Formats: sequence, structure tokens, C-alpha cells
Amino acid sequence: MLLRLLVLLASAGNLLEPGGTRTFSVDLPAGRTWLVSVEQQGIDVSVEVGGLAVDAPFDRQGVETLVVTGGGLQTITVTAREAGAPEGRFSIRVEELTDPRRIQAASAMSRLGERYLEGTAEARRQALAEANAAAGLWNGLGEKTEEARALYAAAVLARLTGDTAKALESGQTVLPLWQSPSDRLWEAATRNEIGLDLWLLGRMDDARASFETALAIQKEIGDRYGEAVSLSNLCASDLPRGRLKEALACYETALPRLREVKAATLLGSALTSSARALDILGEPEPALLRYQEALALLRSVGDRTGEARALNNIAVLYREMGDFQDALASYGQALATVTALQDRRWQARVLHNLGTIYQGLGEPRQALPRYEQALDLWRAAGDREGEASTLTNLGRTYSLLGDPRRALSFHEQALAIQTAAGDRRGMGITRGQIGRAQAALGETDKALATFETALGDLRAVGDALYEAETLRSQGETLAGTGKADAALASFRQALALAQGARIPVSEAGTLCALARLERGIEGGGRTAEARDHATAAVEVVESLRTRIDDPDLRSSFAATLHEAYELLIDLQVRLHRATPGQGLDRAALETGERARARTLLELLSESRIDDQGASPINSAEIQALLDPDTLLLSYSLGDAGSHLFAVTASSIDVFDLPPRGAIEDAARRAHGRLSAYDAADRASETAEAAELSRLLLGPVADRLGSKRLVIVADGALHYLPFGALPAPDAAGPPVPLLETHEVVSLPSASALALLRREQAGRPAAPRLAAIVADPLFDPADPAFPRLPASRQEAESIASLLPPDQIRLALGADASLDEVRGDHLAGFRTVHFATHGVIDAEHPERSGLALSTVDAQGRKREGFLHLRDIYGLRLDAGLVVLSGCRTALGREVRGEGLTGLTQGFFHAGAARLVASLWKVEDRATAELMARFYRAMWTENLPPAAALRSAQLSLRGERRWRDPYFWAGFVLQGDWR
Repeated sequence: MLLRLLVLLASAGNLLEPGGTRTFSVDLPAGRTWLVSVEQQGIDVSVEVGGLAVDAPFDRQGVETLVVTGGGLQTITVTAREAGAPEGRFSIRVEELTDPRRIQAASAMSRLGERYLEGTAEARRQALAEANAAAGLWNGLGEKTEEARALYAAAVLARLTGDTAKALESGQTVLPLWQSPSDRLWEAATRNEIGLDLWLLGRMDDARASFETALAIQKEIGDRYGEAVSLSNLCASDLPRGRLKEALACYETALPRLREVKAATLLGSALTSSARALDILGEPEPALLRYQEALALLRSVGDRTGEARALNNIAVLYREMGDFQDALASYGQALATVTALQDRRWQARVLHNLGTIYQGLGEPRQALPRYEQALDLWRAAGDREGEASTLTNLGRTYSLLGDPRRALSFHEQALAIQTAAGDRRGMGITRGQIGRAQAALGETDKALATFETALGDLRAVGDALYEAETLRSQGETLAGTGKADAALASFRQALALAQGARIPVSEAGTLCALARLERGIEGGGRTAEARDHATAAVEVVESLRTRIDDPDLRSSFAATLHEAYELLIDLQVRLHRATPGQGLDRAALETGERARARTLLELLSESRIDDQGASPINSAEIQALLDPDTLLLSYSLGDAGSHLFAVTASSIDVFDLPPRGAIEDAARRAHGRLSAYDAADRASETAEAAELSRLLLGPVADRLGSKRLVIVADGALHYLPFGALPAPDAAGPPVPLLETHEVVSLPSASALALLRREQAGRPAAPRLAAIVADPLFDPADPAFPRLPASRQEAESIASLLPPDQIRLALGADASLDEVRGDHLAGFRTVHFATHGVIDAEHPERSGLALSTVDAQGRKREGFLHLRDIYGLRLDAGLVVLSGCRTALGREVRGEGLTGLTQGFFHAGAARLVASLWKVEDRATAELMARFYRAMWTENLPPAAALRSAQLSLRGERRWRDPYFWAGFVLQGDWR
């Protein structure tokens, strides 16, 4: 009787509010098998009985089934799954199952609902297996409706688990089952599923036809919810075809329908997609507002997948607006979510977009593995659209890496996919890249024809960003063929588009292209216009660079767009030559200072309390840093020509030098020869060094005298020990500059000013020196052989000081625990004598090798990473890195060599002594002993003490070669 009453109550149609729960009790006879069926009527519910809960992938319609074995008093709990959805109705049916075959089939459907409710990727795969098993069992029983329900679930689950082809097969199999006998509601729902599968497989025309058929049926039967879903899918299908305006118009109809039926998840998705269309069409502010609405909505209903997609698209917008740090943060959140959900398609999409960020920041080698991972995921998911997009970007990356032929191969693969899918926007983007590769390969006519075709595609779909980029590429190709007027026209169109759509990265690149072209026009009639364009590019670059928090990424981005500074310096010097006395030589020096080592300058300001901030100083302030006996030589290398600024306390002069390539090739050759001892080949090396000296110092030979030389290097000149170069005007046997000059290096004059301000306000540390040397290494690790001479070096240095003024950490004590944090605070000098590890590709992996075993031989962490160095707190006026290549790092255009030295400056050092090559162990120990003796016994400043030690070592026959004494340089304040 109780069972019959329950069925009658449920059959009357039970109302359920959003997020609400209804419970029913039923006393079932024991020892039997019962089927609980809950029919959903415009509301998506889960059903729980006896601790088991189910929710099959039927959305707001269909029947949820759960099999109960046993008897007794049972509670049936029905819960509305969608927060914010409208109220709906449901009915409950409880019936006994006696046929073993029906029990088996119904149990498979029950397990399907259990697994799907779990929500993990593995659970969905298990649910798919149960759906397929149930379909086969129902087919054997001849129960077509139940078979259709199972096949429909299988189609949805196959798509969700990435097997799109199988999903389409299941959908096409189930469709006739709904058509005979006619079930128009489920026929429309299945056509929607088939449309999604066709879309993912790149068959866009077929997908739209399926969506349109579904929409017509839903309008006919009055299914407002289904109508909103199909209409939203139709709108979305316009996006990959490049029909952006049509998509937006469609969404203006779909969004109110989705709000009406309170489909929060679908509404969030539609808001996200329409915002992307607004973004592409050059409307970033409305796009961001729509993204933010979508994100808030999706978070409110707990849709983590939708949230991840919105975050991904927000990151794309931030990237295009130049807010790279916000873009990276949003991508990071999105990737963590989709990885946890094991959603291969969205993992691929986010990885692809992360690759785009790193590529745009000048890190193509970091972009490459992310693109490769994305490509594998796209292919595994059968997503041809995504595959094509990543193939295009892989090609772009290989172009940046200087391999246009390989780039062309990737682009052609992408174009074939896009052409087959009718993706006109994708075709336009890829053709633009093909044109660039063709131009790089010297196929100019082909490139220009390809650009025209690409522009036709992009204009048809209204993509302002890629139209601007393609116009710039067209202009650069035209400029390369001498067609200046046509190139100017292309650049001006590109600039107008980039500015109108507020795309700052594209704007900066186009301004540089304009300046470069105007500079090269014969007669110099456009030099002033070129200067103005380069100035504007610098301002855009600065506005972007300061939005990047990560110093490595910031410097990479600065390197990518450092051309703006090079152009401006060169143009200011050219105008100075044409109109001297206008102060343009000083302006050029200040531009170089503004461009140089800005990341280090900002790091120094971040790590110190300094009310004056980290702004670059002007030319008068640079001169004020110099005493009468000091000559500052600041180099600015450029592709078209380089410049040398000679600055004293009373004068500023600028001299022209050869282009970057010639100077850097000579500097690298000199470094390679000096850093490898070969006595038999020193004669030819000496001649090369003399020629390099004339190249770099010849213009100022008459100004050198016996002054202290302060070198502000650029590019590969950072590898060069200037003190080892012969005097540029030597008439007799070559004598190194060190014989007559004290030589020091600076990252920038502005950094020196900041260091001096900080030192002026810092009380002297109470103790003289902390020395860390001769760490213990695992004998089984060949990477770090022990350095016995470093102990002798440390003990020799320590013998110069009273015991209470020194802290000596040797052997097992040369450990991370003795170094990290503030353990080295309170010392005026910090000395490391150990292996330095420099990773030029990934500076964050650089560091110093400390003890990897304790006194008992037990293993422990022993590597002082660069991140640890940034976290040190030092009071040291001097840090000495007595190891191999400790002055080196990743060469960043405009930033110098980023590595250990930046970390120690950030930690509080005012000056550093570090090495430019793999130094000889015994010679280094001897050099350091003489250095400290000169500093502590003879009371010489560090720069003068290093020079004294190097000259002393050079004076001995066995150490005379520069290989033994020239490798160490002092960076920072010479006083």
C-alpha cells in the first residue's frame, strides 16, 4: 500500500526549486531487486537511495535510474543539480525487477549514472563502458527506447572523453531509434550532439545543418530550453569560420533566450564566446566586461570547466592588451583546473596559449615544448581546428629560431586543415605566416601574393589584429625590395589598425618598422620622422614591460623590443651629427641609459628602501658620479651601426662604431681564445686582440691617458675582459690596459647611483668577512669534483684577519644551512670558493655548489639556486665568487648577462668580483690571496686591489698568460 501511495504522489508531478532537495520514504519487501526511476521534466536532478547516487548525462530531460537490491525502509532523495535554474517537475516510479537480463541491463545504467556523477575523466571512461554494455543488453531484450537512452549517453560520454569519431557513430546510430516511433524532443537533442561532434571533426557545414535541424524541431514542439541550446551552438559555430560579426548578431538573440531558461553554464559559455568575438573585432573593454560576467556566473554555479575556459580567454585578452603578468596568472589558473579535470582539449588550448605568451615575451625555446604538448593533445582528441592553430604557431616559433623552411612545412600542414574546414580566419592568419617564411627564403614575389590573399581573408572576417600584423609583414617585404612608398603605406595602415584596436604590442612593432624604413630612405630627409616614431615605440614598450612582474620574462620582453631603443639612439646620434649643439648627443646617452639593465635597476630598487625610486638618471647625473680621473665608456650596439659614448666629469662625446655583428663576432672570438690556454697560438691571438682594441677603443685613444676606465658594455662585450686588451695606440710590444688603467664594469650608471645611495645610508657591518669554501660532494657524482685548492685559498685569506672578525665555513660546514636567509648578514665581505653553475637557457637553474653530504657522508640538498640567492640578506660591500664562469649568464639584449651577479646585487652587494671563464684552480687561489692582502693589508679599494693582484700575478712567468689572471672582473662601485 505504501509503495502504491508513493507512486501516486510522484506521478502527480513534484515541484523542485533550484538547488532544492525532496525526500520520499518507501518500505520495500526484502529479498527482491527494485528499479527506482525518476523522470526529469525541465530540471536536472540526481537521485540517491541507500547511499548510492546517480546522475546520467541527460541534462534537463530523460529518466534517471537506480537499482536497489534488498528491502526495508528506503529513503529516495531527489536533488536539483543546477544552481540558478528554474524550478521544474519530476515523477518517481518504483518497480520490481524479476527478469535477470533486465536486472543486468538496468544495473549497467545505474552504474553509468554513479560513475558520471563522480565527474573525473576516469569515471567518465568507466561510465562510457557501462553505457555501451547497457545498449547491447537492451538491444538483446528488444527494448528500443532503453537502448536509445543508453546510446545517447554513450554519444555524450564519448565526446567528453575525447573520442569524437566514436561519439558521432553513437549519435548517428541512435537517431533512427528516436525517429521511429517519433520522439521529437530526443531527436532534436541528438541532432545537437551530432552537430557538436561534426564541429569538433572540422565538418562545419554539416555541423551547422545539424544544429539548424535541431533548432527547427525545438521551435515546432515549444522546447524553449533546447531552442536556446541549439541557437547558442549555431552562434558558436560562426566563430571558427571567421564569421565574427554574424556570431555577435546571433548571440544578441541567443543570450536573452539563455537568460530566460536560466541555463547558467550555457550562458557563461555563450558570454565567453561572444566576448572573444568582441576582442577579435577590436573591442577589448566590452569584451573584458563580458568575460568578467561569465566568470562570476560560472563560479557561482561551480562550473570549473567553464571557469577554466573563461580564464583562458581572459588571459588571451590580457596578452593582446600587453598585460602579460595578468595573462600568465590567468593561464596558470586555467591550466591547473583543466589538468585536474583531465580535459585534453582545454589542456591543449591553454598550453597553446601559454606557448603564445612565451613566444611574445621573446622566449621561443620555452614556447616550443608547450606547443608540442598541445599538438599531441589536439591530435589525441581529434580536434583538427586546434591542431591547425598549433601547427601555425609552431611554424612561427621556428621562424623566430631562424629556420624558415621548417616553419613553412608546419604552416602548410595547418593551411590544408583550415582550407578543408572552410576556416577563413585561420587561413588568413596562416597565410600571413607563410608569406613571412617565403620572404625569409628570398621568395619575394610569392610572399607579396600570399600577403594579399591573407589580407582578403582577414578583412572578410574583421580580424584587426592579424590584419595589422600582415600589413606590417607586407611592408617589411616591400621595404626589402626598395619600394619605400608602398612599404610606408602598408605600415601606416597597420599602425592605424593597431592603434584603433588598442593592440600595443603590434603598435610598437609597427612604429619600429616605420622608423627603420624612414631611417634608410636615401638623403636622410625622414630622419626626424623616424626619430619621432622610434620615440613613440619606446614609450609603448616601457608601458608594456613594467606590467611584467617576473624579472626573467621582463628582460626577455625588453630584449625582443630593444630594437626601439637601438633605433632611437642611432637616430638621435644622426640628428646630432646633422645639427650639433642641440643636446641630442646627451639625449642619446640618456636613451641608452634608459634602455640598459632596467630589470636590474628595478630589482635593486625592490630589494632596498629607496624613496628616490629606480628611474634612470640623466646625463648630468651620470657625470656627477665621475671623479676627474675616471672615464666612462658606454657602448650601444645596433644592427645598422653602433656607438661609443665617452663621458667624463666635464665632457660627453659620441663616436660611431661598426654594426653589432662585426663587434660581437670579434668579442666572442677574443673570449674564446683568452679562456683556453694555448701558449703556441698566442702570437695570432695578440694580433687579434690589438685589432679588437683599435675597433673598440681607437676613437678614444687620445683620451685614455692613465684614467680609470669604467666600462658599460652591451651585448657580447660583457664577455670581454677589457683590462686584457692592449692599448689601442701602442707603438711597441703590446701592453695590456691593466698596466696603465684600473678597469671596472658597470651594468648601468643608474644602477651605480642607486648602489651609492644605498651604501651611504648603510652602517658598516660589524665583522669583516664570511668565507665559504671547499664543500664536500658525493664521490659518486662526477659533476662536482672537490676543490682542495679552495680550502688553501680560504685559509690563506682567513690568516690575514683576527679570528673574531671572520667566519670560516669549510668542508661539511660549507652548506645551505650556513648560507641561506640572513646567515651571511653582518659581514662586510662574503667570499665563495666553489663551483659555479651557469645555465644560459634557464638562468633560474644557475647557482653555487655547496656540500651535498654531511660530515658522516649522508646526502643532503647542497645547491644554492638563483632563487635562494635572491632571498639572501647581505650587508656586504663586496661579494667574491671565486668559481668558474660566475660573471656569465643568459645574454639578454639590452640587459647584459643575467645570472648570479644580478642575484647578489639584489641580495645587498655593492660590488662583485666574478669570473668570465673556467678559471685555473691554483692560479685563482694565488690571485685571491694577493687580492685580499692588497685590500686588507695595503688598504686599497677593491677595484685597485684586484688590479694590483692581477698585475702581481702577471709579473710571474708561470702566470703571465691572461688566461690565469684576466678572467676575474669587478662589477659595481670602484670606490
